[in-house]
Amino acid sequence: MSRRPIGKTIRVGRAHQLIRQFGGTTDHQHAAEWERVVGHLSRPDEEVFCLRDGRIVVISYGTARTFASTSEYRELLAYVEEQSRRQRSHPLGARFPRGEGFIEAVPALVQELSAKLRLAPQSLNGTVESLERIDRAARRLGGPEWLDDPTILAPVVAYVGEVMRQATDGRWEIRGADDSSQWQPIVVGTNGRVYPTFAIFKELLERGSIFARVSYDLANRHL
Repeated sequence: MSRRPIGKTIRVGRAHQLIRQFGGTTDHQHAAEWERVVGHLSRPDEEVFCLRDGRIVVISYGTARTFASTSEYRELLAYVEEQSRRQRSHPLGARFPRGEGFIEAVPALVQELSAKLRLAPQSLNGTVESLERIDRAARRLGGPEWLDDPTILAPVVAYVGEVMRQATDGRWEIRGADDSSQWQPIVVGTNGRVYPTFAIFKELLERGSIFARVSYDLANRHL
């Protein structure tokens, strides 16, 4: 059975409205817990608030996520830690040992994605905006555990990477190919900036939006 989604993704404007409506302050304790678990992906503009009704609000990368309680917030952090400890095999399975053949397979993987996500092929048109459809599909197909299936994850990695590659006029590379469990496909922009595709999927798990992270990174790619 699919795991229920943890937390609810909302727009930043709605998050600030909730903070004003219900009263909320920056929550340093919960922020420290967030930093401990996802610190390597955190940015200075991330904020964690505790509302007076007990809800937790996390604002990051132009999106926000609400949690009904501290318990639900910590449930997500525990799940993220659990996933991070699972190093038995590569997230994309055994199909591409040490990354061999992945870049060559990207066009075919992209073509597979619409059927995997039960979307109309024309809805995945290669734009940054189309990533919102992937976010919605992830929630519809079962939340975090959706990322555990290599036959779905590989086409998503390929598609999101292609969106970034085209937007940056970049190229694919495989990093860490000497380790069968740690290799990862990345996109390198023309200015040399690296876009690690696997970090994007932690964004979907932790914050609920690939679209928000990719659009943020691309908007700041010249900084």
